[in-house]
Amino acid sequence: MSMSFSLTKSLQNTFPHAFPPFADSLSFWVLLIPQWLGLQGDMGLALAVPVLTVLVTVYFFYSRRPRQTIWRLTKSRGPRKSANHKALIIGVAHVSGHRELDDLDAAHSDAQRIFQFLLKNGWDQDRIIKLVDTRDSPSNLRPTEANIKRSMRKLVENARAGDELFLYVATHGFQRDCKGGDEEDLKDELIYSCDGCEIVDNTLFDIAIKPLPKGCKMTVLFDTCSAGTGMDLPYRTDRGISEEIMPKQLPMTSVKPKMRESNGSVVMWASCHDGQASLEIQVTEGNKTYKTGAFTHTFLQEFRSSEFGSDPSHRNLYGRIRNTFLEKEIPHEVQLSSSLPLNVDDRFSV
Repeated sequence: MSMSFSLTKSLQNTFPHAFPPFADSLSFWVLLIPQWLGLQGDMGLALAVPVLTVLVTVYFFYSRRPRQTIWRLTKSRGPRKSANHKALIIGVAHVSGHRELDDLDAAHSDAQRIFQFLLKNGWDQDRIIKLVDTRDSPSNLRPTEANIKRSMRKLVENARAGDELFLYVATHGFQRDCKGGDEEDLKDELIYSCDGCEIVDNTLFDIAIKPLPKGCKMTVLFDTCSAGTGMDLPYRTDRGISEEIMPKQLPMTSVKPKMRESNGSVVMWASCHDGQASLEIQVTEGNKTYKTGAFTHTFLQEFRSSEFGSDPSHRNLYGRIRNTFLEKEIPHEVQLSSSLPLNVDDRFSV
């Protein structure tokens, strides 16, 4: 007994902060372990020490690991952003129950490209939620209607002045007749979730835009068909407008009901105007060939370009995306919109 007591004290001296939960029973374990090993005497007690040391080390390590949460700050790959920030990335490749819709080839890979893009621009990876319908996605991270709405509410929860938010959506989009009178073209814009549900633009606005407080910034990227007014923002570029003749302030839509007002500063880049199809393209870089959304690819390419870096304005980025579409004969047109009056010559950053 005296030897087991001395071994216990030795372990306690080695791990002084690890023992409180079971310090009173260490002598019991020192005696019991040799019996498990089928050993007796001093040899058994001596072997008990390394066994207990391993057990205590494992306990010490795991009992003090920080609990991870969805929005916990961690180290990022780029310069850390100073403001509180959250991001939500949604990529839907297959829409259940709609055989008429082809699976999207680029939704998942583009979602990952946006994830990497945010990391390189200082966003913390544990403040980014990615919903994709891959085979190995857990049920709570699949882009179902319920998860999309829940994650959007989480994105804007407790938002305050100085916060920076980011939303990316790649899925099938479409239009249907609007009976509320709040659309210029008398049509609502909708997106599909992976479980085949439809989410209308009014709902997206009410969940993700309307609650934002003054001084809170959100950047939205939509790579869907009929993406133009997919968030029902009241200021937007017109069709066919080039950057050279774009007015300094985005014009307001002819229909702006009070229910579509928000105090937050939201800037949305849409892959196309309402009623247009948004295309996926094949890109070859070196020996690698892959599918990607024409808008997602062009946005990332132009944002990283030295030409945009020398003039990082909304106007310049809009013009560079638009002109690339024209050069590559991509038959849809980027649209820029905002929740508040926007000076297009102001700096755009993510």
